[in-house]
Amino acid sequence: MPLPYHAGKSRLAKPITKILLDLYEENPNMKNYAEPFCGMLRVGLELMKQDSEKDRIEKFEFSDINKNVVALFKGFKRGWLPNPKPITQEQWDNYKNSKRVSAQKSFYGFALGFSGQFMTGSKPNQKHNTEKYMKTRRELFKKILPLFNRPKTSIDLKNVNELDFKNTIIYCDPPYFNSAWRSRAGGWNKSKENEFWETVYGWLEPDKNNIVLVSNGEIPEQPNKLSVETLFKKSMVSPGNWRVIGKEKKRNEYLFKITRT
Repeated sequence: MPLPYHAGKSRLAKPITKILLDLYEENPNMKNYAEPFCGMLRVGLELMKQDSEKDRIEKFEFSDINKNVVALFKGFKRGWLPNPKPITQEQWDNYKNSKRVSAQKSFYGFALGFSGQFMTGSKPNQKHNTEKYMKTRRELFKKILPLFNRPKTSIDLKNVNELDFKNTIIYCDPPYFNSAWRSRAGGWNKSKENEFWETVYGWLEPDKNNIVLVSNGEIPEQPNKLSVETLFKKSMVSPGNWRVIGKEKKRNEYLFKITRT
C-alpha cells in the first residue's frame, strides 16, 4: 500500500505472500482469504496483485477496528481517489480537532502523520506535504483501484471476535503480544489476547475448513487447546535504529500457523 503505516508489513509482504500462495496450491479446497487486522493492507494487496492473473481466490475479506483505515478503503470501493493538493496548517488543525471520518482525511492523516501514525504531530510532515508526493500517491492508488472495485473484495469495520469464516486462509497481524503499548487500537491486553485465541479456536472447527496464520514479534505462550508452528522467522533492524552503524537494535518477526491440539 503506497501510504506509510506504523508497524505495517512493507518489508515482509512478499515472503508472507509466497507462503500464502503455497498454502493455496497445497489446499485446493481453500477458496477465500481474510485479514481481520488489515491495517494498510501490505500483505493483502500483494496477495491480490499476485492472484490477479490466476484468479484463484474467490473472495477477499478485509476488516479492522480502525475507522480511519476502513474509511480509506471504502473510498476505494466506490472509486474514490484522493485530492493531491498539499494541506495547510489550518486544514491540518481542523482535521485533528474533528471527529468526522472521511477517505480524504485518512489519506492526509496517514501520509502526513509522524512515522505512519494517523494525524500525529502538531504539523503535517513537510517532507510529504508536497504536490509531487501527493500526485505520486494518487497515481499509485489509481493502479490498484480495480482490485478494490471488484465484488469479490470487501472491507468492513468489525472487531476480530465478530467474524467467522469457512474454506478460508485467515492471516492475522494483531497488536504484538507483550508490546501492545505500540498499538493505538484501543488497549490490547491479556484479556483481549485470550479472547482472540478463543476466536481462533472457533475458526479451526473441522467443519469450517480454515487455515489460520498469525504474525508476531515473539513466540506466544502456548495458547490453551492450540498448537503453534513457526513458518517464518526473520531478524530485522528496529525502526529508527537502522542509521546507527554497529549499534542496530534487532527484533524478530515471526509467522505462525495455528492448529488445534
